[in-house]
Amino acid sequence: MRLQDWVRLLPLAAVWGFSFIFMRVLAPVLGPAATTTVRIFGAGLLMCMWFSAFGPRVDWARHWKPLLVMGLLNSCIPSLFLNFTAVSLPAGYLAVINSGVPLFTAVFAALWLGEALTRRKIAGLLMGVAGVALVCSDGLRADPSGGQAAFFIAIAAAVIAIAFYGMGAVLIRRHAGDIPPTVLAGGTQFMGGLATVPLAFALAPDVAAVEQAGLTKIGLNAAALILLCSVLAYTLYYRLLRDVGPARTTTVTLLIPLFALLWSVVFLHESATPAMLAGCALVLLSTVLAIKR
Repeated sequence: MRLQDWVRLLPLAAVWGFSFIFMRVLAPVLGPAATTTVRIFGAGLLMCMWFSAFGPRVDWARHWKPLLVMGLLNSCIPSLFLNFTAVSLPAGYLAVINSGVPLFTAVFAALWLGEALTRRKIAGLLMGVAGVALVCSDGLRADPSGGQAAFFIAIAAAVIAIAFYGMGAVLIRRHAGDIPPTVLAGGTQFMGGLATVPLAFALAPDVAAVEQAGLTKIGLNAAALILLCSVLAYTLYYRLLRDVGPARTTTVTLLIPLFALLWSVVFLHESATPAMLAGCALVLLSTVLAIKR
């Protein structure tokens, strides 16, 4: 990749690393549905308001269907599953599991875009999977909250989420390449988030729990999740999808754990075990193998 692509990729990884911190604070209090709606619909609404005032123009009559489908596949559905996982799993584990997105992206790109699964790419992806497995085994031994059954359910939800992320990235490249990246970022979040509003009302959070957690704390985390991890991050993400393709863009999820682990230790005082650090080292090496020409 070009230097300017790396300049965008690394800040994107750092910002999305923060998203797991905010999710870990919000999901246990607001619930998965409300956390997803706050993040996705809030970001989409802000961006569409900006479009109305300053541009670019959104051709809703032409693009509302692909924006809705891509918003559901690449934003809302995976976010729901990740927020469900964030209720019980620490942020560091959640971010490392999320690094499996390139594996699914490579498979879907081979099926639908005709991209070759080279030996180097396969080796890198398998090494990334090994790093994720190492971290998961460490989490299983630690027996986080709720016992082993709850742990496996949370892991399954996270795997479903990353499968949707990988599929969504490829479908965007295949079916939405004519939509400007900024419009794609705002439109997908607005349309997809709008579809989750009824679910958020049906599964509304407990007001007493929100007040106990602190309205200021919840509000600041929600604002940061919307502005930094959705408005800014998805704008960078869709530009990279257009410029370097889905396989290389989604390798950002291999770098996110490095930042997420750092943020979780600093801000949530979670522990970084030797197995987690070793897993992240494998993941970082797999990034180099997966994207190297």
